Amino acid sequence: MAVSDPTLKELKGHLLKLIKSTVVITDDSLELLSLCDSLERIFSKGFHPQNYILGFAKRYDCWLFFQHLASIPDLPYGFQSSVELAQTCRKVKTYQGKLRLCIRSLLMKKCIHVPVQHLIDNSKLMQTFYETYSILGNEILSEIFLSLCFTIRSVNFKLELSNARFLDETWLLPNIACVTLVPCSELGISVVFVEDKAIIMTVQDSSVALESESFSPGDILDEINGIVIHNTQQGVLRGIVRKAHGKPVTAIVIKSHLSDSLYPPLVPLIKSAGLDPSFVLHGESPSCGERGPTITYLGYEVTGKGTDVKQIQASIIRMLNSPLELGNTAVFLECQELGVRVRRNDDNSILYYHQYMQITSCGRTVHNPRYFGYIVENKESCQFECHVFYCLVLDTTDSILQSIGQGFKRTHFAV
Repeated sequence: MAVSDPTLKELKGHLLKLIKSTVVITDDSLELLSLCDSLERIFSKGFHPQNYILGFAKRYDCWLFFQHLASIPDLPYGFQSSVELAQTCRKVKTYQGKLRLCIRSLLMKKCIHVPVQHLIDNSKLMQTFYETYSILGNEILSEIFLSLCFTIRSVNFKLELSNARFLDETWLLPNIACVTLVPCSELGISVVFVEDKAIIMTVQDSSVALESESFSPGDILDEINGIVIHNTQQGVLRGIVRKAHGKPVTAIVIKSHLSDSLYPPLVPLIKSAGLDPSFVLHGESPSCGERGPTITYLGYEVTGKGTDVKQIQASIIRMLNSPLELGNTAVFLECQELGVRVRRNDDNSILYYHQYMQITSCGRTVHNPRYFGYIVENKESCQFECHVFYCLVLDTTDSILQSIGQGFKRTHFAV
């Protein structure tokens, strides 16, 4: 067998470039990304299948192998603590994400050689886990890899291990902002949860968050006071801030911008949250061109406690059967990030603005689909109202109902 491997050559090349640099290696280094990718591929290649009695075969995973090594008492604490960090971190969920976080920690603690050294010293363990065609299953190649790992120890790494939210998907990490804010009862932002991540939707004027200049729509609220933000904190985020009891509030914010563009893994999350990527990137809403066909607002009917979509059809039928009570106001209906805004066509004044949190259902009549409406809670009367509209263009009606439906399914939480 040749005593060389393309991945080892790649690793050596990246390592030489890092050694030539006299500065401390941080997350901004492109060579760091390549180095970590090479290490992951070497550690993950060539595992033996693990056979069970029933005949099923499950392949060993590198993260499971690291966990096995961490249970051995005499291994260095730096390795054991790195495995424990990845095992308990709530920001990574997959084996791959945990392995990546562990590798980053091992680089920081100069322990990347530990699993390699232990395999070489224990040939039985090597034969149990790795195929002979792999680097770590081959005596000569594993020795070469070990020498490179010892050389890696000479490089000083200063990595932000809290920046781990996207390691399940990629080695490319976003920019983060670690912020310390003045004591406060609220930050002045609203978030919506998408795939267990809190996407910032709005930043209030004159708020603590706005003054810090570290919070923007499209960013992710990652931590508050050391607490990792997940779906389980929905509705209690403001309580986390207030628990500081007059002490400064700390936060970690994942920024949406990466150089001159948006951080790629964040783009689909931003879209799912109902934000426009152009708005997040440039801070301006995209040009809308024509505002679309005019819609006629017919008025509203108080439904009391009725909030079901069936109530909409019933309200439309009742209103059409009472033509003397119908309004006839030409409006533009705008589905925005946080709610629905109805503007008069003649003077552009705002007739209504209803937040998605207030809207309970939307729909149209079956036999005359050009009539549609939505039911919204009137906070003053504590009753529900069905607002009814008419649009000649069916495609526009479909688009409006789809936008409203997506909007009120997104719940916004104040922080």
